[in-house]
Amino acid sequence: LFDTGNFIADALLESKFKVAVQNNISMTVTGNIPANRIEDVSLVILISNLLDNAIEAAKRVDGERKIEIQSILKKSVWILSVKNSCVQDVVIRENRIDTTKDNKEAHGFGLSNIERVTKNYSGKLQLSCKDKVFTARTTIMLAV
Repeated sequence: LFDTGNFIADALLESKFKVAVQNNISMTVTGNIPANRIEDVSLVILISNLLDNAIEAAKRVDGERKIEIQSILKKSVWILSVKNSCVQDVVIRENRIDTTKDNKEAHGFGLSNIERVTKNYSGKLQLSCKDKVFTARTTIMLAV
């Protein structure tokens, strides 16, 4: 289904795509994902958490449910952006959002894990939400 240039990413995307389809969510992927320049574990943490969050939010939407994944690779910088439809605009304070789930102590680790990976690669995570579209954008500095 996917050919990003990274077989681990392709397998993950295919797995998440199946879940999205089961929940009537359209999912598009554009761009290449670096192979051999980011640890497999870090890649899995990024993609899994970003897409799990996006699917969770999109499946609550009554109207059009959509996830757009864009991967941009420029020399030693990798930008991975995941946009998803959401029920309402999310309040973001200091690049943090409150979990909407019950048992708050057991949730909210996904974004922390994403942020930890981005910091390991001297990058950052930026969150935004406008017009019921939530965007999580990671910037990763890759080894040359």
